[in-house]
Amino acid sequence: TVASVYHRQIFATVPSAQENWNRLKGFELLTLVVEQVEEEASDRNVA
Repeated sequence: TVASVYHRQIFATVPSAQENWNRLKGFELLTLVVEQVEEEASDRNVA
């Protein structure tokens, strides 16, 4: 049926969207970690 084809197309696009989302979240986490490390480094330099 048309509906099953439509569903299959939707689910075919889901994995790539999930990968993009994971890549985005990973990048955000990496940015947070880098900022944290830089803050700690500057704190150590001040102390």
